[in-house]
Amino acid sequence: MNKKLNAKEFGELLKILRTRKGITLVELGKMINYSNSYLSQIENGKKGIPSYNLIEKIANALNISQVKLLEEAGYDLSDFYEEQLHSEDEHLQDLEHRRTEYPDILEILNAEQKVYYDKKSLSETNRDKAIRMLNILFEDLEVDYPSDEKIEKEIKLSNNINDVIQNKKVKAIFKQKFKEKLKERESK
Repeated sequence: MNKKLNAKEFGELLKILRTRKGITLVELGKMINYSNSYLSQIENGKKGIPSYNLIEKIANALNISQVKLLEEAGYDLSDFYEEQLHSEDEHLQDLEHRRTEYPDILEILNAEQKVYYDKKSLSETNRDKAIRMLNILFEDLEVDYPSDEKIEKEIKLSNNINDVIQNKKVKAIFKQKFKEKLKERESK
């Protein structure tokens, strides 16, 4: 980490960052709801190091890293990093919980309940065929869990698994991958 800048050095840094972005003091003031005269005093080192919140606002307005700017100002960010790690842990736990909520397609096909494809109930024979096709298709592939965005998009697009299975794009991708896998097996 860099040594803490004094108020004048920090003000000079802010001025350099602002002018590189082509933003005037008046424009910056309007963007963050501070007077241009107050910001000028900060840039000239006459107001001391700005508050944590003001630095965040300036960084956002200039589209630069808040963390780097706060570190340059000498703020101790250990609490910030701890909070980020905690937030990331919660996010990972939430993602794992979501993954366990969505049933595996083999579990669906092996279930005692009716399973539909294209609005038609699958017979036992068709379920077995589907399982064999899936086994061929995915035998060499690693599991790739969907991203949070993809999960949320699928949830919005469908209210149940049958809607996802009926999705034309899913059908087309499945058919194409199955054909490729069969050709690959035949060529061996």
